[in-house]
Amino acid sequence: MRNVTTIQLDRYQSPGVTTVYQTRSSTTEVGWKLSPDFSMGGRALLNRINSDDPSVIQQVGEARDEYQVSMHNRRAIMRGFTTQLDAFVGVLDLHNTEQTKRGLSADANGRLRHVTGRWFTHEVSGHLSTDFTRLVILSTGLHNNPPDVIGDMNGNLTLFNQSRIGLRTAYNLQTSNVGQPGTGDTTISRLKSSRTGVDATLRTKIGGDGYVNVTESLSNAHQVTTINGPSSRRTAGLLADGQANWYGLGFEGRFQSALARGEVSTGSVNGSYAETNNTRSLEGAVNRRLLARLTTRLSARIGLTSYRYSAIGNFRLASHLTRCRLAVVPDRREPSAHRCCEYRTLWKLAETSLSTSRAPALRPITRTARIAPNGAGPTDSWQGSRRPSATRCRPTTPRTTS
Repeated sequence: MRNVTTIQLDRYQSPGVTTVYQTRSSTTEVGWKLSPDFSMGGRALLNRINSDDPSVIQQVGEARDEYQVSMHNRRAIMRGFTTQLDAFVGVLDLHNTEQTKRGLSADANGRLRHVTGRWFTHEVSGHLSTDFTRLVILSTGLHNNPPDVIGDMNGNLTLFNQSRIGLRTAYNLQTSNVGQPGTGDTTISRLKSSRTGVDATLRTKIGGDGYVNVTESLSNAHQVTTINGPSSRRTAGLLADGQANWYGLGFEGRFQSALARGEVSTGSVNGSYAETNNTRSLEGAVNRRLLARLTTRLSARIGLTSYRYSAIGNFRLASHLTRCRLAVVPDRREPSAHRCCEYRTLWKLAETSLSTSRAPALRPITRTARIAPNGAGPTDSWQGSRRPSATRCRPTTPRTTS
């Protein structure tokens, strides 16, 4: 039998108000070892979140309970090759102020390790979590049944670790597809994300304690949110660092270069924009030990970062401005004149790369002015493909009555 309980209390103080945020979790598992490599049992996962934030109308709280059957298998298939598998299957009950989830849940963890001699080591670990539940939004009663899936895999490959020249590679994969209530609790949206990355490092030893490392990294990430829609980011980087000693002097150097490109959607069909980020840096240091307790060190660093933006499709920005004036006549309780002017401007970003040293070149393509006297509806509006002339709100002289 094994139990792990965690209690965390966070207290936030502001003038006249104290907010307490509580997080409690408990994991209890009981099992029986049926063979040297296999065991079976059950576990219970209980999680609670509570807060008395006065700025929120509804009380912040969540209760999540899971009761599962557990299975563990550890086996050495051959010399230098071991596997481990942990699986959990059960029921899920989640309830908070926005939604409820009830149904089946499953969770699996795996690990594989392969070692050959002193030159080859490969280790892979992965996790997969899914549930087949019924999601219900409390405010509207809307429900949905598609399963939620969250998974990741990580691996490390090492070649010639104890030799003068060696290679180390790390890779990872992540994906998720989760349903959550949308804006206004009128829809159930699917939040999807995925990420892949790989890092490869070539290591070389120099002398007794010197080394040179060269690392190449690549990554690619995609995400879909309810507000902005899909977005993606690709990154490629190069890192080189080293250290060496020569005639009592210690030399250290580091060079880094990274190029990233991200595409962000605006949540509409008008298009999106792209951002390209280029970062370069170089640093070095020289140190020398003068006395037993005195060491001098000289270091320098230089870096350069640049950003460039470009439009994708028919990318536009919209602005909205409303201005109202009230004229009040003495000896009267209500205003005798009420005039509002509403301006709407639509800007379009040129489909060319722009530098950060210059402001984006935006040009207006539509402008509309509306005047509503005495709180009535719009009396003057413009629509069409031609650009109208500027319209100003003229002050109105109120009429006085005896």
